[in-house]
Amino acid sequence: MNNCYVIKNWQDFELSKDTVSFKSQKIYNAKLENVAEEILFNAGAFPADGILKYCQLFFSHPAYIEQLVIAARQRAIEAKLDRVFINIEQQTLCDQWSIAQLIRLNSTLRNHHCELVIEVTERLTCDKCQRLEQGLKTLKAANITLALDDYDLQPHGLPFRLEFFDIIKVISPKAELLSQLENELISNNQLNQKEIVVESIEEKPQLEQLLAGKLDRSKLSFQGYLLHIPEPFSHSNACNTNAGINK
Repeated sequence: MNNCYVIKNWQDFELSKDTVSFKSQKIYNAKLENVAEEILFNAGAFPADGILKYCQLFFSHPAYIEQLVIAARQRAIEAKLDRVFINIEQQTLCDQWSIAQLIRLNSTLRNHHCELVIEVTERLTCDKCQRLEQGLKTLKAANITLALDDYDLQPHGLPFRLEFFDIIKVISPKAELLSQLENELISNNQLNQKEIVVESIEEKPQLEQLLAGKLDRSKLSFQGYLLHIPEPFSHSNACNTNAGINK
């Protein structure tokens, strides 16, 4: 703990709550019915990669998590969503305060008949440690649905076992490579039992080929600009944040 990268670096900056906002993108099932929304950081003219260049822990800072929880709760309740996805960084899993906020959000949304899905991103700023897996187990013990974001079909590069996750999100390749993706998903005994969300659907041939393909349609969903361009949503002043870093 004395050598924890996150703790050391959180001492180096403060994150103000003035300009962070959020947007929402719809997710569709194989019948092209809207079945969920994902709450996304609304970067505007300043892309997320640019923010991470100046502040690697921005998306795992407790102040950001607090605003994400507020925004997700408000959007899910006001839009009467059946399911809402949110993203967390891997290092968020070692922060007990953030884990508690997520468990509390899950309980609130269940009371409103909405399922919370927590996506764990592929980014890891600090080194792997046992606290990451413990955080994942804590969320799992709280009956929270877990998704693995941007999975590249290389399980050996993961800090976690696939068995922790209920949903696998994969980025759609171009249409000519979709058959290869399908074969890899079907041939893997772990993956073919899980729900699959194919992201980055941007061209009609991608969607048409997936719909006509071999994947289990009952476990298949889609997300991408072809289906829905993310839209900012109005939220309370408590969610209006501006990312400022004070060294």
